[in-house]
Formats: sequence, structure tokens, C-alpha cells
Amino acid sequence: QRRRAGKALLLRRGIFFLMIIGLIYYLTESFRRSDIFKIDNVNCSTPILGSYDQSHWCDELKSAVIHRRLTEIDTNRLEAVLKKNQLGIFRIKSKKILPSTFGAEIFGRIPLAVCRVIRAARDTQSVAQTATESAAAFPAAGVAADFLVDKDGLVFAESLNAAGLPIFTIRGEDNIKIGKTFSSGLIAFYIQALSAFREANFEITEIEEASAAAVPFLLRNGPRILLDRDKSLSEQVSSLQLIMDKYKIEGKRLRSVDLRFVKPVVVYD
Repeated sequence: QRRRAGKALLLRRGIFFLMIIGLIYYLTESFRRSDIFKIDNVNCSTPILGSYDQSHWCDELKSAVIHRRLTEIDTNRLEAVLKKNQLGIFRIKSKKILPSTFGAEIFGRIPLAVCRVIRAARDTQSVAQTATESAAAFPAAGVAADFLVDKDGLVFAESLNAAGLPIFTIRGEDNIKIGKTFSSGLIAFYIQALSAFREANFEITEIEEASAAAVPFLLRNGPRILLDRDKSLSEQVSSLQLIMDKYKIEGKRLRSVDLRFVKPVVVYD
């Protein structure tokens, strides 16, 4: 009888504790889902880069969170959705301020270069296929369209202001549009070289059309640089640094530096 009474007591205690846990969970969820946490204020800011349109980013974020409960916002999921819709967004720093304020700072991708596309003429079929596509994504044949490319080779926005950015031109290509990634070939080499130049604090203004033998880069207020696609970029840029320092000390103005050879060819005034 004592054993049965002890078991019954343990059972009653177990049921009591389960009821307490259930009640706590119910009260917690009810509080978390209460209207006190409905977002009625969104503080959003975007460091303006000026080279592409960022004006609508905060509007899109506000529409995604306003009047939703602050406690139910998954910031990682929110960031993933916005980055998918707006390729120019690189990162979102979010902050929840209880009870009903959502703060966010949206950081855009840093453009590495401008890709200037001169499109080939289209045939009747291709025009019909793209008739419903936006003019920004597929400009008319023969018209120059400027797109921004980042260090990963992603074409992420249409350029509004190319000031200060290096420019390279692609002719006769109809598949260049926002969302494309240059991961191989000559354009990928452009991206890698420009990244290497930027890290070494060399400011490139333009990449001239490449030949089979060399890829020419124009240095701002400096010489024309010829690179070899098959040689190490880091070694070529390091050689360029040594050459620039040497001739600066000597007070000579360089016209071109050809880094394709074991002993670079330097032309100066």
C-alpha cells in the first residue's frame, strides 16, 4: 500500500509539473505573439555609394517587416530574401529594439569596375524572345550599357556614375545582364588583375582591348601596363611596384611598362 501510495504521489507531482510547464509555455507564446511587439517603427539607413541606385532598399525592407511581430522576425532569413531580390545588397546589420522598433543598416556591394557592353544586332527571333524583358536588363542593339562588377565578378547593378572606376568594354555580347558572374576567361582575368591592382593601391582607369599576346591597363596619371595572362599576377604587380618606385626616385616619367618578359620592358620620356 505504501508503494502504491508513493507511486500515486509521484504521478500526481509529475502531472502537476507538466501542467506548470504547459502553462509557462502558453503564457510565453501568448506574450511573444501579443500585439505589443507589432513593429510600428523602422529605422533604416544605407551608406550611399552614388554609383548605382540604392534608394528603394529601405522601402523594401520596411514593407517586409512593418506590422509584423518583432519577436517573429528571422533576421537571417530576411537578409537572404532581400539580397536575392536586390543583388546590390552585400550585408544587412539588423537590430531589434523592444518592444516595436526594427533597426537596420544596409551595406551595398563595392563596385570594382564598369563593364561597358556594346551589343550586337539582333535577329527577329531574339527580339521576339526578349520583347517582354526590361530595357535596363537588355539594352537595344548597338547601345552602350554600363554595368557594375564587384571583386567576385558579379554584375550586380546598372551604373549611374562611373567616375573613378576602371572601365572595360565587351563588344557583340547579348548575354551580359544583371546577375551574371564572370568566373572564367578573359573578363575573369580582368577582375583578378583589377583586384590585385587595387590591393597594391594602383588606380586603373581603363582596360584596353586585349590581344592574344597582352592585356593593357591604363594607370591613372601613369604608364600603360601590359600584363601576361599566363604569369602570376602577384609577381607582375610586385615587379610593377619596384619599377614605379625606382623611376619615381630617378624623377623619370614612365610611358609604358611591359611585364610579360623576365626582364620588364620600360619606356619613359
